[in-house]
Amino acid sequence: MTGKIEVDLDAVAQRPLPGTRIAVSAKFSVSGQHIYYLLANTGSILGLHRFAIDAESDEVLLEAADQVGKRTLDEEMRRERLRIGWEGVAGFQLFEDSTDQAILAINQGGRFQLRDAWTMALLADLSDEGFVRVDASFDLKLLIATDGKTLSTIDLVNNKIKVLISSENPEISYGVAEYVAQEELDRLEGFWLSPDGRNVAFCEVDESMVARFPLLRTDRDQVSVEEHRYPFAGEPNAAVRLGVVEIDSTDVTWAAIPCEPGHYICKVFWLDLSQIAIATLNRGQDELTWWIWEPGTGDLVVRCTRVQKPWINLASNAIAIDGAAILTTDEESGFAHLCTINQDGTITWLTWGEFAVTELLAYDPTSDSAYVIATLESPLERHLYRVTLASPKMERLTVEAGVHNVVLDPGFRYFLDQYSSRAHGVRSVCRSLDSSWSTTLVESDETANSTRLVVPEIFTITAVTGETLYGAVYLPLRSGQALLPGVVSVYGGPHAQMVTESWSMTVDLQAQYLVAAGLVVVKLDNRGSTGRGREFESYLDRRFGTVELEDQVQAVGHVISEYGVDPDRIGIYGWSYGGFMAIAAMVFAPEVFRVGVAGAPVVDFKFYDTAYTERYMGQPQDNPAGYLHANLGAAIASLRGKLMVIHGLIDENVHFRHTARLIEAGIAQRKEIELVLLPESRHAPRGYETLLQIAKRRSDFLISNL
Repeated sequence: MTGKIEVDLDAVAQRPLPGTRIAVSAKFSVSGQHIYYLLANTGSILGLHRFAIDAESDEVLLEAADQVGKRTLDEEMRRERLRIGWEGVAGFQLFEDSTDQAILAINQGGRFQLRDAWTMALLADLSDEGFVRVDASFDLKLLIATDGKTLSTIDLVNNKIKVLISSENPEISYGVAEYVAQEELDRLEGFWLSPDGRNVAFCEVDESMVARFPLLRTDRDQVSVEEHRYPFAGEPNAAVRLGVVEIDSTDVTWAAIPCEPGHYICKVFWLDLSQIAIATLNRGQDELTWWIWEPGTGDLVVRCTRVQKPWINLASNAIAIDGAAILTTDEESGFAHLCTINQDGTITWLTWGEFAVTELLAYDPTSDSAYVIATLESPLERHLYRVTLASPKMERLTVEAGVHNVVLDPGFRYFLDQYSSRAHGVRSVCRSLDSSWSTTLVESDETANSTRLVVPEIFTITAVTGETLYGAVYLPLRSGQALLPGVVSVYGGPHAQMVTESWSMTVDLQAQYLVAAGLVVVKLDNRGSTGRGREFESYLDRRFGTVELEDQVQAVGHVISEYGVDPDRIGIYGWSYGGFMAIAAMVFAPEVFRVGVAGAPVVDFKFYDTAYTERYMGQPQDNPAGYLHANLGAAIASLRGKLMVIHGLIDENVHFRHTARLIEAGIAQRKEIELVLLPESRHAPRGYETLLQIAKRRSDFLISNL
């Protein structure tokens, strides 16, 4: 039963947020008759469910206890890379064969169990093997797994584990992706099983040249040191090469890709039984090369090379068509559009226009159609489209306005549509692709009316360079005509979008709490944010802390003139790049921003990772002026208002050294900076008590000083 939400600090810290209970990691069975998914039945603890489509019935396969404190370090790092905030069952994989046999590989705290999907009988307990990823051959008799150092097969018939390749060098890993591939390139996999189950392509990662960064764990009874390999901007990357191991003989063949040191392997998949498609990106990230490699013969050829300035945004997916063409997306036009890379290296465009194809979901060979998510209607919305390849046209398949996240049935009969808008919470609905049938998988009755939350109002302004910028304003109920204080909730960096037609806007309870206290809250997607094309994003090229701040200042001017906000009482808060932006606002525009709260801020980008920083800023030695401007410690003398910084001491992404250097620079300039430390938190804080502390300290600081 839903009703009015009391927006107090307790509500701000609770997870999941109202209206966000969804089917997590949903997967259709091959038959298309079942959906396996994770669901929080109590709080944020996920259990494993199966939904029968014909019967429209749900059953709980596995209830799980909270895994806090029981997770492996590898699992903690996986959760950080994926920004997972749920507890309970950490994840699962569904393996099936043509006989309707099905196996579930269930991850609990980084430890795997294999269970029969129909009876849930335990087939194998791999908890003590240290595996970080498991995959299955087509007949389910043989599984492939890696613990990072060793790539192995698991023979389920004879209950045997066989080593395919193993590293005795602690600096070399097999079958896993290096840090920047996971964090910045969206490649979590480190091995790929061939369609016939006879060969495994895998990455060898040599991190011997990458800097060791220690994290001192003083939050435990026994003080310990976590050591992470972290490639800082301008410094060496891991050396990565691709090999193939034949399962029966364990013979290994290596791909002789002639790339410069520090290049990135971005995409790998089997084009057919004998050929592998590989996409590599140069370190400057403006040249993407597609290779076709045939391990059996050693043939390695370039399919095509794409050069785009100032950088290449990687496609979300790439799919083989008939073992020949590659279906993917490319930004040659300035927007990501669907295309095929043909055998002769030419490109055939399948969509075009001033909108983006944000995700390639699947290809249906029967109808020669691709299924994509795109922004055709509005940059604020995401919809599912079917694109016929023979005579390209886009057919919209989702109806309701808002943001849709979709999982497709592999038989292309059904899809799971999880969608929301500013007016209503997330709804999980299974639909037929012909629009003749639907059923609700997970109920979500929360609406703006029932919860009585403030629905943010969308506004637009025009940037000084002519582009339309989208913003949102949260307005409190007025009791008089007095000017109200305002606060900007900011991210500001690339590859993120804050203003969308989604429930996440309305259910931002930190913003709602500030509104209830009488503040006007403002959000803006400045130049440099995602979803608007490469030219819009490239305003940030080699100059962090410039145009994005100019746009935020312009948004403040807009709400001052249009919504009665007091120009002398303006605050700002943000996390990660938003933390960088909050401090940048305080030191570069102190006449506008009087109060700021920065969470886990990047203070000096030469201490952030290679793949992210160099994509936008170049290497430090090539752009000293840009790095100096973005060094907030060097600018701290300009701080005039009140600044609070919140940071986790075991943040392995934006290290606490950033905040430490800012505080030290502030001491040298006799600047007072309030510091909130989170001893047990990484980059994404978790847990009710920690989130409550953040909400209280941040809210009290903004409200009392504004």
